[in-house]
Amino acid sequence: MSITLHTGSFLHAPNGQSEGRTHAGLVVSGGRIIAFDAEARLKDRYPDAQVIAHPGLIIPGFVDTHVHFPQLAMAGAHGESLLDWLTRYTFPAELAFDDHDHAEARAQQFIRMLGRAGTTSALIFGVSFETAVQQLFSAMKDAKMAGATGLVWMDREGPKGLLQSAQSCLDASDRLLNKFCNSGHLRYALLPRFAPSCSPAMLEASGHFLASHPDILMQTHLSESIDEVEWVRSLFPQTTSYTEVYHQFGLCGPQSSFAHSIHLSDDELELLASTGSQIAHCPSANLFLGSGLFDFDRAQVNGVHTALGSDVGAGTSLCLLDVLRDFYSVQMTQGHRIDVGQMLYLATQAGANLLGLGDEVGSFAIGKRADFVVIRPIWDDLFAARWAQCNSMEDQFFAAAMLGGTSSIASTTIAGRTTIHPG
Repeated sequence: MSITLHTGSFLHAPNGQSEGRTHAGLVVSGGRIIAFDAEARLKDRYPDAQVIAHPGLIIPGFVDTHVHFPQLAMAGAHGESLLDWLTRYTFPAELAFDDHDHAEARAQQFIRMLGRAGTTSALIFGVSFETAVQQLFSAMKDAKMAGATGLVWMDREGPKGLLQSAQSCLDASDRLLNKFCNSGHLRYALLPRFAPSCSPAMLEASGHFLASHPDILMQTHLSESIDEVEWVRSLFPQTTSYTEVYHQFGLCGPQSSFAHSIHLSDDELELLASTGSQIAHCPSANLFLGSGLFDFDRAQVNGVHTALGSDVGAGTSLCLLDVLRDFYSVQMTQGHRIDVGQMLYLATQAGANLLGLGDEVGSFAIGKRADFVVIRPIWDDLFAARWAQCNSMEDQFFAAAMLGGTSSIASTTIAGRTTIHPG
């Protein structure tokens, strides 16, 4: 089996604090990290290894915890509020995925674009069509990308073409899980769209499916906008809160994550924390739709684990560097100072933990998959000017988040396979 030694400057944050090494090396064999040490020592230990030098900053691959596969082409459309956005853009875009050829082409494009943006693992919100989800799983498998996806469940409050019965969702989910999720790097995700689009019978079936499959994940949307919260209150008048709707159907727990979660009461945060549920925070989408400002400190104080999601198509970039820029701005607006190590952690190891892949990806620990990206200036631009003045790897990473974006991703390596991105 061939051995490759990747050399350069490495920065990761396995426990929320940045840890950097210069003149270091990462030895990769069989798609996994087998050593991480000083470059000179590794060259002595592995004299036959193929050496690849990476100018720039090497960080773990990004882990996107909430991104919509069928909404790629609608990103950047003229903004609306959340509920108008669903009707005007989301549902029409998703209906097109009933066509096999369209779904196959979009799946390949979507996974390719994630890699170009530096994302090496993701929890991907799928679509209501089984064949389209098959195409997405196949594209992930071909790219060796770790992560999770699944069929979207909904049986009301949407166009007829996207609605299915609970039994048909159960049957399709079983088939998809059994076909694609027998290997360690692909997981199945149960995806009820959100409470308004799922009848009580659909939510009950979702809860039973989750309880009977302890190795899957569950993700849905929660408290993204005030209008949405009020709508849920009218649909479930006997329930004390939006979060309680999911809890009463067995959808809160360590397998579960909730996208957005902006407008939560203290009791709801306590419920999420007590059940081990997690939050996928999507600041770019929240800003674009005017949904509100997520209070990260409040979630942390209440003990709710949080990671980052791009939420394309409401989000305006697949690159978590851009998401980090918006995250930083949203928190600073609320008076919360954010550490650079914490930012890197949220975009990497925190996301890996949310996906249940914390032992597989997210840092440079020996035994993990060799998933990493190289960041450096490619154009003569504001980012390049700032980069030239950086005095530390933390400064370089922060500059990339504030000024770089996708154009600063020089290469992406997934399971040891590197793709160089042209400047």
